Amino acid sequence: SPLFSIALALPFLFFGANELVAKLVAIIFGLACVLVVYEMGKRAYGEEKGFWAAFAFSSVPFFAFLSTRVLSESLFLLLFAACVLVLREVAVENRHSKLALLGALSALLFLARYNGIAIGIVIALVFWKEGKLNVKFAFSKEAMLGAVAFLAVLSPWFYYSFLETGSPIGLAYNFAKQQVHVGQQLFMTLPDRIPTVGGLESIPGSTAFASLAVIGFPIIMGLLIMLS
Repeated sequence: SPLFSIALALPFLFFGANELVAKLVAIIFGLACVLVVYEMGKRAYGEEKGFWAAFAFSSVPFFAFLSTRVLSESLFLLLFAACVLVLREVAVENRHSKLALLGALSALLFLARYNGIAIGIVIALVFWKEGKLNVKFAFSKEAMLGAVAFLAVLSPWFYYSFLETGSPIGLAYNFAKQQVHVGQQLFMTLPDRIPTVGGLESIPGSTAFASLAVIGFPIIMGLLIMLS
């Protein structure tokens, strides 16, 4: 996924390509994510609960780990939180003019990590809960602008993917094929490096399990948003 590399390119131009600069960029993304979580909590439940939500979120050790490493997860979490914030404005507060922003953020989320396309499941669940998952809303001016914004942000990636693979979605397709295999090498790249989990490669159906996990996360997030 290209977005994190692009985000690193600008500071590298000014300060040089080194690990310290890259880590500082990741830390900035992490801090911004905490602020977005605070804003979500404040708008939904009040300023005090927003503060404690941000405090609890920032205290999660794994989040702190991801926000201090040169990994795309820090940018991905920031964009995911921003999508949820704008989604609430659109679905709950009926600020349909923000659909274009939601479309652009969803595209950036996809470019941060290709599995970010699953944000579509979250959006569909929330729209369904709020009674907006219908043809009339889908073809409204605001929804069409959201779709245009989504495609416009992705258009350079479509072109680059076509040059590299011969298909506008070839890069994402190749990524999806790589995720199908669950083996020891995949789990050895995790931060805690749990070699025993690599035994999944010998378990029948482990590929299906991994696929369900990728799909299940956004579904669970969507259900939690619906219940909030």
